[in-house]
Amino acid sequence: MTALIFGGITVGLYWLFRSLYHKLKHPLLSPIATSGFVLILLLSYCHVPYHTYMVGGQWIDRLLGPAVVAFAYPMYRHRRLLRLFWLPLLSGVGIAVLMTLIMVTSWAKILKLQPLIFHTLLPESVTTPVAVDLSRELGGIPSLTAVMVVFAGMCGAVLGPWLYRWLGVNHPLARGIGLGSASHGIGTAQAFEEGEVVGAVSTVSMTLTALVTAGVSIWILEIL
Repeated sequence: MTALIFGGITVGLYWLFRSLYHKLKHPLLSPIATSGFVLILLLSYCHVPYHTYMVGGQWIDRLLGPAVVAFAYPMYRHRRLLRLFWLPLLSGVGIAVLMTLIMVTSWAKILKLQPLIFHTLLPESVTTPVAVDLSRELGGIPSLTAVMVVFAGMCGAVLGPWLYRWLGVNHPLARGIGLGSASHGIGTAQAFEEGEVVGAVSTVSMTLTALVTAGVSIWILEIL
């Protein structure tokens, strides 16, 4: 019964805010962010511990893997487009990874963060399954890394579309690279809201970002 209650609440909230988002199309109403925020408030108000919620939420969590694998289908459908624009795709991902690592490293030095926190923050723009394993390999705190990854993803999903409109960025390739490389899985879900091409590009960007960040992060720790 508990599994049905919490699973139903999660799905119901997402469906409710997704319907609201499609009606109003406001970036601050992104269903991933709004449904998650309301769910957290509801669980906190009712004093429901996380492990109790996960009795019903675990089956949703287990669908994360198949959902990520399912992103491969639009990639396959638009493989010719991806092959045609491979250079700007790689360049965009490379710049995104470089800027993220520079910012994290710079703020770590400015704020004089402990090495443990620095190692935890390095993989914050990589999709959650990779980020958690990478954080563990780097000597960070995997659970805190997961929180930062989700926070970065929600910020990208909520603010990304608004920022694109403000800057006048309309090309699906540019929008997909930005969402995938900066906001990983959550950003990619938002990218599919904009169209299949944007989602396919975002999926490739998310994957490449994970690979490049993993290699570069280890190299950074060796030279610092």
